[in-house]
Amino acid sequence: MKKSNKINSQPRVDARRAYSAAIRRFRYDSPSNTFSGRNSKKLSNSFLSGQTGTHLLPTPASKPFITTLKEGEQKIFIEPITPVAPDAIHAISREIVRSNFEELLGNLGDPAFDAEARIEQLREELDLFQSELRARDLSRPIQHALTAAERIGEQPANSMDPGAARQFATTLKSVWKSELTALEDFEDPLSVASSLLARFQIVPQGGKIPPFVSISRAVAVAKQGKSQEMCRKLDATASLLGEFFGDISLELVPQRIVEFSRFLHRLPRDHGQKHGKNRFKDEGEAPSKYDIISAADAHDSECYSQARAIPGASERQQLAVLPDLLSIRMTQTNLERHLDRVHEILRAAAKHLGYTGATKAVTYSELSQAMKAFDEELRKTEPLFLRVTRPKRRSRWSGVRLKKLLTSPLYRGCSSRSRRTQAGKTILRDALYWVPLIVMTMGTRLTEVLQLKSGDLIWHEDGVFCLRFAWSVEQDGKTDASRRIVPIPQVLLELGLVEWIKRKSIDPNALLFPEIYKKNPKFTDQTFTKRFQTVRKNLGLLDHSEDFYALRMSLSSALWRGGVSESDRQLIIGHASKTVIGKHYTTPDMQVLKSMLDLADFKLKVFNSRVHGFPVIADCGLVTGLPANVEITLDAEG
Repeated sequence: MKKSNKINSQPRVDARRAYSAAIRRFRYDSPSNTFSGRNSKKLSNSFLSGQTGTHLLPTPASKPFITTLKEGEQKIFIEPITPVAPDAIHAISREIVRSNFEELLGNLGDPAFDAEARIEQLREELDLFQSELRARDLSRPIQHALTAAERIGEQPANSMDPGAARQFATTLKSVWKSELTALEDFEDPLSVASSLLARFQIVPQGGKIPPFVSISRAVAVAKQGKSQEMCRKLDATASLLGEFFGDISLELVPQRIVEFSRFLHRLPRDHGQKHGKNRFKDEGEAPSKYDIISAADAHDSECYSQARAIPGASERQQLAVLPDLLSIRMTQTNLERHLDRVHEILRAAAKHLGYTGATKAVTYSELSQAMKAFDEELRKTEPLFLRVTRPKRRSRWSGVRLKKLLTSPLYRGCSSRSRRTQAGKTILRDALYWVPLIVMTMGTRLTEVLQLKSGDLIWHEDGVFCLRFAWSVEQDGKTDASRRIVPIPQVLLELGLVEWIKRKSIDPNALLFPEIYKKNPKFTDQTFTKRFQTVRKNLGLLDHSEDFYALRMSLSSALWRGGVSESDRQLIIGHASKTVIGKHYTTPDMQVLKSMLDLADFKLKVFNSRVHGFPVIADCGLVTGLPANVEITLDAEG
């Protein structure tokens, strides 16, 4: 059976008669014909053409119809034609070329393809197409352009302007002529159309046209081989890309990165927590990011009104009260992190999917300037406009706060498992007990501790007990330096960590903290952080700058005070060494490392409790201390 090679065509109707017919069709004869919704105020040319099967172009003959009709008829406004942006024209034209040659190469590999019939059809269509163009009928190129635009997710103006339509006509004619030449002369289509393909940066690979690359496909490739934590971050960025763009062609993302950044710039900081889930509901209905932005904007509008209503307050005084009232938005640093992941997605698509678009959309400096300009635009409409953010500036835990934690019911005795911060006689040595101690005394990352297994406790040949972090293949580490062995400091030995691990399980693959994996196995760090945040809140230790991850800073600061060098501190906490020797030739002496860790004196007094049957913290001698000049900067993931 012969394969159909029919080219899509649209019925062509005289523009004047179509215009009159469209207006007559929408007479306001009854309430049921009233326009409603988003299109109630205006009708574009493309809307009318959808009813008549043709695309109407502005001509002098059509102007008399753009009027208010007789009394009793609906007022119709024909939207002025907005020129299609050059970037959009290029993207749409590129997809027209790419999809046509992709189809042609597929047909040439199909035994059922009838080349002679296709040649005859192309000749007829080109003749007809030329006649249509001489008659100023641009319906065919517009239809092809709209089809391509829908496929790649481009949103051209409602009304396709004649200039853009003529460019699409030229592209379509070039495609068909190249195809006809290749079929008639039995030549390689890619060689015949090499200049056309080069004009639109279409680079064939292995005799094939590069496929259409969607955002979702590029994200899937970017996640290959990445750690669980990095995949989670890529998913977060991909979710925002999907909400803003939809699953469109990846090549459009760099062109509209500033628009996307403005969208992120307006997002409240806690937008990710608006999922509707809690400990009572595993499923929730998350509002769209646009709804979240709208709610924040409405809240801020009320705040501006409240500030203006302060009796006798100057503008400066009004501005002074706003930071505590306004919604907290995404920080510039987080915006840059999303930009980094967009660039990573672009690079992965270029490497693995034949993507030929830009792999770097904008620099940090350009992004910062664009966001400042955006803020100035908003300030023109609201003179009191302020953009409130709360950047994460971690500081080490003070001695007073550490003492309050270490002598709390969590370590001295609580009333029950569900009341960990109320004084009692029960001490539960689980994740909430051990993880903060390990992090603050060994400088590990949270995820590294939560992944520990019984077999990660080892007796090192240097004569000390150690823990292995990110050691086996299923244990993710943030960097290559995360895979390390760290000696257990004396304070943990005195608290009985080694005995607890040995009694935990004889199976070397048994998790030390399995309870954290029951709720959400993929995001154990979030599960633990939320539980520990509840503990901190109930103990009066909730502070924005002294969060759980800042416990690592407390160790680094204590080591610094003890005279431990920067390179040794980097080795202990799992940061990459800055020197070649440190990276490739240094094998640490575990006895020396242990002595360094023991320099971080948290002044804990430990005694063996007969009531509990294991060592217990009796007191903590920390009171105050001057902040240390910590040279290590930790990001949101440690």
